[in-house]
Amino acid sequence: MIKSSYELEMERDMLQDALDKCNPNDEARIQELQDRLDIVEADLELDPDDF
Repeated sequence: MIKSSYELEMERDMLQDALDKCNPNDEARIQELQDRLDIVEADLELDPDDF
C-alpha cells in the first residue's frame, strides 16, 4: 500500500517524537526507530507522479 504524503509526514513526526523520548542507553530501539525514520524520509522524497 502506498501512503500519502500526509500519512508519511505523520509517521515521520511520530518516529521523531519517539526518538526524542527514547532512553539514550537503548541503542537497539534507537537504531530501529532511526532505520524506520530513514525509510519514511526516503519515501517522502519520491515523487508520487512516478507511480
